Amino acid sequence: MGANGESFSKLYGRNIVMIGINIEEIYQSALKRKRTLASYTEWNDLYPVEQMILSKEISHADSIIEFGCGAGRIFNYLYYTLNCKDYVGLDISREMLKVAKKKYPIGNFKYADVASKELPIEKHFSKILFMHNGIDTIYPKERRVTVFRNARLFMANGGQLIYSTHILKESPESVICSGEHKYFEEDYHGAKIWIHRSTEFEAVEEAIANGFTIISKYVQDKGTDSWLYLVVMNDVSS
Repeated sequence: MGANGESFSKLYGRNIVMIGINIEEIYQSALKRKRTLASYTEWNDLYPVEQMILSKEISHADSIIEFGCGAGRIFNYLYYTLNCKDYVGLDISREMLKVAKKKYPIGNFKYADVASKELPIEKHFSKILFMHNGIDTIYPKERRVTVFRNARLFMANGGQLIYSTHILKESPESVICSGEHKYFEEDYHGAKIWIHRSTEFEAVEEAIANGFTIISKYVQDKGTDSWLYLVVMNDVSS
């Protein structure tokens, strides 16, 4: 199978791991559903922790590229609240990009796979964003590593990567194990998708292992769920 369809035969808890599952294909199929598109079309607000982090870390003078821009929710806040005009948004979902371009014609939205080794980028950015746990839909581990590589490659001197990731509290019943990286089945606007989760310690160690220095971190406790927001910059010694 290809890189996104790796097979597993490992057991986790009481569950037999699904064989030959293509995690990214399932996620992208979910993004095409009318229910999903309608939800993102109507959603313009940021979580309070997102507003706090972005207003603290970003200024109107920043050049910004957003990985996984979706329907433009973050762009809406950056452009109209923080007055950020130097912005590029990338997404792998053409359906989401259509929504973004319709909602925000002034935005610079482009189709791209941010886990690809070739991106349509010709400049460096002072801020790179990957919000709403978008990195947790990237599969397998090698493609996650490529995302971090791309962030380092297109980050200006002194720039920062700001991203969020799911934090593992308790192990749900359905899980695919791929070494230290686990993908859990979750409901996503009525569709079943698979999302990466790790402990807070593992998430921090992953950032460091991929050449970053941790600047700050924030935890959003959503009751049964927790998200970790990391602000990192290139480790010049690596």
